[in-house]
Amino acid sequence: MRLAPRVDGKRGSALVAVLLVILVLTVVGIGVAYFAQIEESLTGNERLMRAAFYVAEAGLRKGEVVLHTVVAQNVAIGSLLTCGTCLTTPLNPPGGGWPAVALTYVDPEDLVIREFANRVVPVPGNVIDRGRYTLYVRNNVEDPGGSTIDTDKVILLISVGQVQGLGGRTYTKILEEQLVTGTFGGEGCGQAGCNPGGTGSVPGG
Repeated sequence: MRLAPRVDGKRGSALVAVLLVILVLTVVGIGVAYFAQIEESLTGNERLMRAAFYVAEAGLRKGEVVLHTVVAQNVAIGSLLTCGTCLTTPLNPPGGGWPAVALTYVDPEDLVIREFANRVVPVPGNVIDRGRYTLYVRNNVEDPGGSTIDTDKVILLISVGQVQGLGGRTYTKILEEQLVTGTFGGEGCGQAGCNPGGTGSVPGG
């Protein structure tokens, strides 16, 4: 009489061990892929926020030129604070203070009213992050003239930079700068964060 062959129990345990190893490697692979995707998304968000900052910075530089032109023409700064023809909605910047109105002035070259809203920043053709800026002005809260009368020759220029990413999400950066219009571009600036042009830059968001 022949006996049935004996089944070795170690063979079954080896199969279970192999399946567990495969399961662990699969989970680790999925986790690595997930975190790589998160890292890529965070890097993209940081890049677009930095691009929005640069767009807002470009807006500030343009606003300085415009306000320099306005001061050179002896236009009352208070007229910019009471813009009745502005199409852009007034801005309530972070940090409080007076509401801001769109920067609007009459262009001396063609006498056309210019409102600096959604201005596209020119960039080279190989740059993929394209942005727009909108410029606002408001009076400083220390001015005894209130929100619409400039008595201390100080005005606040606000630039809102926006860059649109994939999926339609908009990245926004707000920068605010204090300008002394009585001596525009002068060197005597006693406030913190002054640049060589005599203006102070205060991040607004």
